Formats: sequence, structure tokens, C-alpha cells
Amino acid sequence: MFRNKIVIEKYETMFFTNVKHYFQKLTKMNFTNDIITNETHYNNIVYIFESKTNEIVVSNFQKACESRNIRIKQFYSVNTHESIDEKLRNYLERTDISIVELELHKKYRINVCKTVEPGKIYHNYKIENVCYKMLPVVDKDNSLMFADSENYLHHFSPTKECRSFSHLGDVLEIFKEGESNLYEKSTNLFGRKLNESFKSMALGWLSHYFIK
Repeated sequence: MFRNKIVIEKYETMFFTNVKHYFQKLTKMNFTNDIITNETHYNNIVYIFESKTNEIVVSNFQKACESRNIRIKQFYSVNTHESIDEKLRNYLERTDISIVELELHKKYRINVCKTVEPGKIYHNYKIENVCYKMLPVVDKDNSLMFADSENYLHHFSPTKECRSFSHLGDVLEIFKEGESNLYEKSTNLFGRKLNESFKSMALGWLSHYFIK
């Protein structure tokens, strides 16, 4: 399965019952009308609830701050192996999102992903005479996209002409060598910049026919 596109979140509702039992456990008082008519009892109950609420809030706030500070530190740490998508997924503790950087290191748009059913997967990383750095996948709407190592789908992948390559190892090796002709370099640069600016634009077949 591959991840792409938008889904609607599902939320669960938790219902709290047996209020009388928890009231008595918390206040050590009986749950009767006397707690309203007796000012001393009423003030004691208010104090107990305020104290317990503050205790819970302070504890959870400290934990949330510690967790947030750790994630912020990890987000701004220099890690050349992490993309901006990976950094924000780790920061938000979510794996079902993709990111568009609207302003460099300042402003991002978060897209929620959904599972996509592939129509065809090109396991040899080739379509006709065109080789791809990422795995080519055609969905059921005949859109050509590219899966990374974690099965996230992208609309762009670096490409090369590969008439002389027949094995998967050969296909992947040509990208490691970094040798491209001027036309391939220009086409890949144009496609990459276009993808960075318009991340949802379908570039798969367009880039394919440019190289083909």
C-alpha cells in the first residue's frame, strides 16, 4: 500500500459515568444536597477540586513542555539524512502526512495522506527506455507517481535514459554514479523545481516523455 492524498480524521468520544463514586473518592465526602447548602463544605470541595486540577495541569504541562522541547531540538538538529517531511513527521509524531514548504524554514502546509491502491508497479525501476531513481507506480486513475523507501508517493523522481541497462542493480547504480548528460540534468532540475513549487502537480508522465 502507498500513502498519498487527503482523508478525514476519525475521533472517539469518551463518556464519564459513576460521578458519585469518584466525587466521594476525591473529596472524602458524601454526595448529598448538604454540600450545596453548607458553605463550609462547599468551600472545602471547591478548594479540593482547584488543588487537584492545578496538580494535574502542572504535571501534564511540564511533561508536554519537555516532550515539545525534545522534538524542537530534534527538528532543528543538523541531519543531512532527514528530509523536511521526515523532520516534521517526527516533530508532530505522525506518519500520515506530507509537507509543502511555503517559506524556507518558516512556513509549511501539512497534507494528510491516505492509502492508495496501486494499479501497476514497475519493480525494475524502468518504464520503456526511462530509468527512475524512485519506484514507478501507476494508480487506478493512470497517474504515474514514485514511491520512496518508506512507500510515500511523490509526483517527481530523477530520471535517466537507460536503453543499455537491463538489471535493477544497473538501474540504481547509474544514479549513484551521478553521470547525466546536459539534457537530463536540465530536465531533472526543471522537474525538481516545479515539484518544489507545486508539490501536488502531476509530473510523472510529463517527465517520462521529456526523457523518452
